[in-house]
Amino acid sequence: MTRTNGHTGPTSHPDTQDFDGRTVLITGGTSGMGLATARVLLDRGANVVITGRDDARLRRAEAELDSGERVFAVRADSARPDDPRLAELIGELSLRSPEFRHWWAEHPVRDKTSGHKVFHHPLVGRLELVYETLRSADDPDQALVTCTADLASPSDDALRMLIAWEADHTHPHPARTE
Repeated sequence: MTRTNGHTGPTSHPDTQDFDGRTVLITGGTSGMGLATARVLLDRGANVVITGRDDARLRRAEAELDSGERVFAVRADSARPDDPRLAELIGELSLRSPEFRHWWAEHPVRDKTSGHKVFHHPLVGRLELVYETLRSADDPDQALVTCTADLASPSDDALRMLIAWEADHTHPHPARTE
């Protein structure tokens, strides 16, 4: 564990990070990886703020997470930094959390169209991926983000393991007959 300004900080490995009492903002937290991340962070003691564009999906995700006052859902388009609901949320989080205020000031928001991301997945560990954001000229609010791994890399192997694991765990196998 590291100490900064008297607060216990995360260790170098995400599986052992201490999130107890910390506030975490998860964009796109109504489904998929965002919702799964919210679950993990709640289990580790975090207060979680999820954002999304659709009120009904936000309410379903909030109910599914079922953590009372530790979950706050707000309809905001985090892909658009000028969204007034997002500005309101950031203002509220900044007032409530000195840690968030510091983090937000240190991490400028910008639209990145490509780059590298490192993920730490609980089943397969470190994933080093290259991402590319594709936007429609007709509707720039719509974006498709692709993440890929270099062929034959450890990350490629890990993604293939996840695909196999997902296939084995989400689709019931048919009963065998004799």
